[in-house]
Amino acid sequence: MTSTSEITGDLAKLGISSKVSQIVKDSKSWEDLLKAVTIEIDASSDATFSDLVSGSYTFKDSKTPTPRSVLPRVVASSPTNRTAFVTFLDTRPDLVSLYADLVAKSDDSGDALAPVFPQLATKTQRKFLDVATGSLKGEKPGSKSSLAHLRIISSYFASPRLQKTTSDDDEIKYIKESRHKLLSLLAPYADRRLPPQWVSPVALVLVKLLELDYDGTTETVQSLVDDLLLVSGPSEANADSNLLIQAFSITSLLFHVDKDVGYSVFSSDAIAAQHKLFDTTAAKPSPLLASEDVVIAAMDLLSSACVHKEARNIVKERFLGMVKYAFELSGKTSVTVLAASVLVKTTYANAQPKIPGQKPQEDEDHIDLKTLSLVFEEQVEKTPYTKDETPEDHMAKFIYGTALEGLAFTSLKLDTKMRVVASSNILKNLVTVVKSTKEGPWVYCALSIFENVTTYAPKVTEEQKRVDKLKEYAEGGGKDGAKDENKQKHEPDSLVAIRCKKVLATDIVSVLATNSPSFTRAACNTTARLLRNLSTDKAQRGLFVQQGGLTVLLYLVLPKVEKKEVSWEDFRVDPREVVVATSGLARALISIDPKLAFGTKISPAVAIQPLVRQLSNAGNIGSSGRSVLDTPQQLSDIPLLDVFEALLALTNLASVDEKCAGLIVHIAWEKLEILLVSGNELVQRAAVELLCNLAASPQCAAKFFDPATKASGTSRLRLLAALADIDDLPVRLAATGAIAMLSEWGPAAVVPLRESEPIVDRLLQLLHEETDGGVMVRVLTALGNMLGNNDSVPADPKFFGRLQAEVPALQSVGARTGDGDAAELCSELVAVLR
Repeated sequence: MTSTSEITGDLAKLGISSKVSQIVKDSKSWEDLLKAVTIEIDASSDATFSDLVSGSYTFKDSKTPTPRSVLPRVVASSPTNRTAFVTFLDTRPDLVSLYADLVAKSDDSGDALAPVFPQLATKTQRKFLDVATGSLKGEKPGSKSSLAHLRIISSYFASPRLQKTTSDDDEIKYIKESRHKLLSLLAPYADRRLPPQWVSPVALVLVKLLELDYDGTTETVQSLVDDLLLVSGPSEANADSNLLIQAFSITSLLFHVDKDVGYSVFSSDAIAAQHKLFDTTAAKPSPLLASEDVVIAAMDLLSSACVHKEARNIVKERFLGMVKYAFELSGKTSVTVLAASVLVKTTYANAQPKIPGQKPQEDEDHIDLKTLSLVFEEQVEKTPYTKDETPEDHMAKFIYGTALEGLAFTSLKLDTKMRVVASSNILKNLVTVVKSTKEGPWVYCALSIFENVTTYAPKVTEEQKRVDKLKEYAEGGGKDGAKDENKQKHEPDSLVAIRCKKVLATDIVSVLATNSPSFTRAACNTTARLLRNLSTDKAQRGLFVQQGGLTVLLYLVLPKVEKKEVSWEDFRVDPREVVVATSGLARALISIDPKLAFGTKISPAVAIQPLVRQLSNAGNIGSSGRSVLDTPQQLSDIPLLDVFEALLALTNLASVDEKCAGLIVHIAWEKLEILLVSGNELVQRAAVELLCNLAASPQCAAKFFDPATKASGTSRLRLLAALADIDDLPVRLAATGAIAMLSEWGPAAVVPLRESEPIVDRLLQLLHEETDGGVMVRVLTALGNMLGNNDSVPADPKFFGRLQAEVPALQSVGARTGDGDAAELCSELVAVLR
């Protein structure tokens, strides 16, 4: 901590009054220093205060020289000082104007005020609000001091105590009465030409005002925009471009704050009248069309309006001619990109389905999607612009972000996908956006582009194919109907796999492993879908895991906080994306040895619970054994495939160690028993194979042989015998393998197995009929263990005699199966029986 003597020396160098210097020197604590210096500032001449405000101090404990004012340095030095500062300001409201002046001239003062502002008394906060709003009247938008005052205003409205249900009635009344005046002052700072740090406080104030009084604030904003458009001039002859830009900017901002309020303002007569100023069919086009700033503001508004369905229709009906004019004739890159964005959103996004039998509508002015996409691709190929120090920087960033947004849509088309992966610059820049920028929308758009180019055609059943064919015929796509030329054909998986390989080569997965904790929920959802795509190709799963794909998938499918009962809100992604990410997790663990995939830092057991949840897409089984995530199976588009993949992954995990196998039995047994009798052949096969791997664990053996649950165990043995009688060879292999593994558990297992007529009958039947050597080895192993005749497992005369009668069958096994191992086991068994 900086000593008072060091501060004294800094003050002396600046020529600050000796009285202040002496106060600093005599102060015994930071709290005393705070009070003493503040009192002296209040009592000193304007010159002394000005010196203290504008002085730059290089404290000796700083690694680099940093401009600081004494007061904020003292306030920020400790929690005790901040508390003292709050108390002092609450008892000395006359100092608020002085400190507000300090904030306007020093970034550090604003930093000192921000953490203590919520703790100030209501009257003190209001005093700051009044001082800041009063100061804004004479400020120039974009100035440093105006930003400081905007931050004070936003701090007031961001205060946790300012709630509709808990705030003081007088305070709510005060806000409502000053609302129009406040918004009038803030309107110039919503100007889209300003960097985000000026616009963000305005958005925050709008959000809070709508929360406190939705209808009243909507009416006030509507009136404000109407006034701006009225004052800007009713005709092109006297239109004030700055006021037009303000009106367009604040309306655009409203769509980001609340799209319904944005639509309410956008659909007003005042906005509708503006299309006359941009009439491209007039004999003499408006000079406003030549103003880049005005046209960009208009394009930005129209682009923002497209988030609302009714507003998008208004754009198409009233302003599309102007947009096409701007796209084709402006010659300005910024205008062209924005116009292309509007055209994509109005012409192609959310297009209405074709009415059966209706011919496509011809449009002479139609601009094809490829032309629009090339505009976006050209911009994204450039290095991402991240500087934001000047209006020019802000514009460059804005245009790049708009191009990313446009490409996120056009990359749904096959030809665009191919151009994107063919451009090393685009791929490199998309990775840079995800890796290096703090722009949330940019990251989301870049991830969406990666997702689009790696998405495989949906898997459909034969029944779904028949339904789709009937739909196509009904829509005129049958042999007698007109074919829909715009319908995009599904591309083969091999082509998508090539694109996935190129995306994996960009090292995007490693970037996701590092940056995903900072993503928004929407970006995490997109990440889940992207990673599922990248884990689809078996040949690339090793690289996928090596780059950290498995780690990211675990991050997405595990709850944020570990607890006994969780809800979907506890996850970082939406329920559907939990299923999607778990599918990717399963695919990776099917192909890669779990021990290698997880390494030494992560236990493979962490993947078990998400995979068990996937077995039905209907809930996660907590430690109590009951479902705590009641979710319909419709979360998955391909539920049987998800279940099948999860079973295969769990089968691999069951072979890792006894801990993993035991955990699977503990939380998945009820679901597994249901899947053992699944009507889907592949799902049933995978379930029986999982059971076979689990049979080596004591927890699984207890399910069959625990005396306390003998009836259930008997039923399970009967089911196992039935599974060994199924025609599907892999199921017979797994079922007989499970019986063989269970027979290894000594007398506790052998006795119930001998007593189970279905088990004994089925094993002897296989002895006579089975031709597969693998099944026969398992049958002979089980019979040998059940025979006993050693110290640990005594023989049973009845079973021994029954097996003696099968010696001729045993002697024929070798010739029937052609399996050397089976023949050797038969010889050993015959030797014992004789």
